[in-house]
Amino acid sequence: MKNIPALLLFILCASALLLGACSPAVPAETEVFGSEPAVSQTAVPVFTETAAPEEPPVATEAVAETEPAVEPGQLSFQEFDHQISLVIPPALAANTEAVTQAALEPSPDIMYVDTNPAHLRIRLREYAGGQAYQLPYPLPAAQIAVFSTEGFAVYGAEQPTGYTAQLQALQDLLQAGLAPDVCSRTVSDREPTETGNFLPFLPWLNSAQVFCAQPEIIEFEGGQGVRYLTYFSQGLNPWLDTELFYTFQGVTDDGELYVSAVLPVRSGLLPVEPPELSLNCMDPSEQEACKASLNEQLQQLNGQAGEAFNPTLAELDGVIRSLVVTK
Repeated sequence: MKNIPALLLFILCASALLLGACSPAVPAETEVFGSEPAVSQTAVPVFTETAAPEEPPVATEAVAETEPAVEPGQLSFQEFDHQISLVIPPALAANTEAVTQAALEPSPDIMYVDTNPAHLRIRLREYAGGQAYQLPYPLPAAQIAVFSTEGFAVYGAEQPTGYTAQLQALQDLLQAGLAPDVCSRTVSDREPTETGNFLPFLPWLNSAQVFCAQPEIIEFEGGQGVRYLTYFSQGLNPWLDTELFYTFQGVTDDGELYVSAVLPVRSGLLPVEPPELSLNCMDPSEQEACKASLNEQLQQLNGQAGEAFNPTLAELDGVIRSLVVTK
């Protein structure tokens, strides 16, 4: 396989270095996520043919309680000394499954990707009518997770991408507001010294946040956060609609709970399979054309009306706004 141009490879590796995306998995700071897939009639940039990484051994979940699958609608839970409720529209999922998972702390015997603070996880089954999607490993399905922040310091306390740092980044963002240009660049536009996420994101992914789009602050009863569209990758690969997702990263007013929603969304702007007709971004003579193509795609994503996505952004925002957290 041809070598990726040095600058693009350096940018991507620098963006994901702290999570180990460009190094073998180690038990201290690493996660591994995967990728899946109409063929575009226009040139779409292709970067590397990154081999799918071997999935690490999956740690046994420390599950406190699993609720049976239930029909969507009003859901209520009593967790972490809080009452949590939200509404999942029937059009969004055929049923839901809630799992309360105890904290699984880092250990030499467990891949870091498989560790997590205590959280409530609500999986949405047969999401969006069963349309195909692929989320990064280890996210198995569309989900909304509510983490207790009490033990965040155990998870990458010294890392800017650690749980404590991401919580602080979110709180700082909510206090300062969104910068107008926060989602105006892709990872290919970054300087080699720029690392980390464009916007806060949890849980960990062993891949770089390639871009963010359509950011907006959303409030719910008992807290607030930021929603945006994003894409993570371990290599400079074509952007696929099946791997684009909506995320909400939020925190309760008392700072005790962190909300992370990961919900796939289709834009209709990106191919769903790797395109045959493409720019060769491994060719130095085409690097500028590749960057221009990526920026054009990002502009289209940022400029598209919310109702043109599937599910619509209003539908997904409605789920977040239905969230009620009280103590």
